[in-house]
Amino acid sequence: MLPNLSYLNVDTKRPSPETDNERAKYRRSESDASMELDPMEDFSEEKPLSRERVREAFESGEVLFDAFGSRGVVQGVSVYSLRSTAYRYGNMEDIEIKSGTFNDVAMVGTRKPPPEWVTSANYGVSDTILPSGFVFRWTRNDLVKEEDDLPPTLEELLEEVYLTLYAAKMGVGPPVQAIAVDATRSAYPRLYMMSTAGSSTRSTLLSNKAAQWLTDSCERTALAGLLLLDVKIQNTTTVDDKIMMIDFGADHAIQVFDPQTFDISSEEDKQEMNNLVKCLQFMIMVLLVTNMRFWQKTHMHTTRNFVKIIEKLDLSTSATLCKMVDMIYLKSKDLMCFRKSDGDECHKIDTQTYDERMADEDYKKIVISWVFMLRHYVIKYISGSCSIKGFQWRWGPDAPSMMSQLLEWVTS
Repeated sequence: MLPNLSYLNVDTKRPSPETDNERAKYRRSESDASMELDPMEDFSEEKPLSRERVREAFESGEVLFDAFGSRGVVQGVSVYSLRSTAYRYGNMEDIEIKSGTFNDVAMVGTRKPPPEWVTSANYGVSDTILPSGFVFRWTRNDLVKEEDDLPPTLEELLEEVYLTLYAAKMGVGPPVQAIAVDATRSAYPRLYMMSTAGSSTRSTLLSNKAAQWLTDSCERTALAGLLLLDVKIQNTTTVDDKIMMIDFGADHAIQVFDPQTFDISSEEDKQEMNNLVKCLQFMIMVLLVTNMRFWQKTHMHTTRNFVKIIEKLDLSTSATLCKMVDMIYLKSKDLMCFRKSDGDECHKIDTQTYDERMADEDYKKIVISWVFMLRHYVIKYISGSCSIKGFQWRWGPDAPSMMSQLLEWVTS
């Protein structure tokens, strides 16, 4: 079970009941052929949806989208019609269904035409062509409590809707033609989504450009202020030679900052954001390359090229997050420490029981969650039964830093 970190994102609070005027701020004018936003819109075309708007859509049974160069409410489509459409495609004989821990995905691609409601009128755009096809994804209907594995909560699914739409807008994830949450027909709330299809990134790894494409994807993610803790090749898709991230579940995706609301009124502010982006990019790339080293053994040329790019990243900044990452060493399998001149500060690697003294130190909580994910590889694949011959993990304060050992292992 991945650590549940949804509380590190901005809380999704229940808004007051929306009025017709409030809804008009978001919806487009159906007769506006020029695709301009409604004059009452109080955010620019370049900004993604808000968490409050996502909750309003859920309460109203609306279906949201971020695709075709636009965003908003899919006119004339309810969560119920989205759900029935997803199941209809999923039941077609020649459509492959892939099942994950929490979701089923109908890999439609270009084998079938899009739903009848994917029209210019419903989206308020002039073109709704999907050249690479589409997929449907929905929360599985057979989830049961098993140890700590629970079906996602309503708050977690609403956060996932927000992050998925945000990622689509920021060019991190694929376009989303429809997404909504239904909490009326099951023992637990369920998410339904239609998004642009891509090809498997595994085949992309054969290209000499793969390392740079992966780097570009990680950089876009960092520029959007996102830290994806479950980043791996299986959670990417390739669309037109562009590797995109997928799976923005709230239990392993954190919005560290929003570049659209980050105060950059001074040069110092701009530098602070740039430094934070560098740190996030480094953290994402390290998680990804660690996963690649174990699972993608047939593409070592791409892995090694990716490591070379990581090693060239300039982390000599004053950013708090970068400093924390650089100070880490593993004292034991359950204890991580930050090297400090006045005495090392150690913490249990546990995302559920943070030390109370860190109550206001969210960066430190983020770093511990990041180490929590990396520890899986350190214990099982590096120092455990799946260890690689010739490499031995070293524990304790006298050992090399966690980062230097990880990079040494990746290239061994």
